[in-house]
Amino acid sequence: MLVVDEVWLVTTGSYSDYSVLCACPDEVTAQAIVAAIGPDDSGYYGPRVEDVWLRSELPVVKQIFRLRWVVTPDGEENPYPHQSTDSEGWVSREYWWGESQYGPCKKTVRRVAHEKQWLQLAVEGWDHERVRKVFSESKARIKADQLLLIERLAQGQEISEF
Repeated sequence: MLVVDEVWLVTTGSYSDYSVLCACPDEVTAQAIVAAIGPDDSGYYGPRVEDVWLRSELPVVKQIFRLRWVVTPDGEENPYPHQSTDSEGWVSREYWWGESQYGPCKKTVRRVAHEKQWLQLAVEGWDHERVRKVFSESKARIKADQLLLIERLAQGQEISEF
């Protein structure tokens, strides 16, 4: 990854009112400009300093495909319909420079935070076919050993083989 330099922006506002007043070569200059302008009446939207990197290369851009499935100990699947992605999944466009948190396929099996006996399977990655395959196979294994898995989760045991 080639990073040319870091610059500091003096910005104001938020959302549709957001604007960049200037870019500075160092943080000291940017902070001096903020101090010279002074706070505005709202306080929250006043001038502030944000740092950004100047880039000399294009980012990696991938379509990340995600599938999620939730099951309760009594076998109820996707108790939250808005989280149901069992068949259709969803895709988001992600971009990054250098290393990424996304690979061809990443699987997570965990307890749902607020319902410790609920289980969530999530698979995501840029290899859409592999995501579908891992999701399908993992879901079948979980269904076959659901009670054992939920018991192991409740005990805080490792469950990576699912």
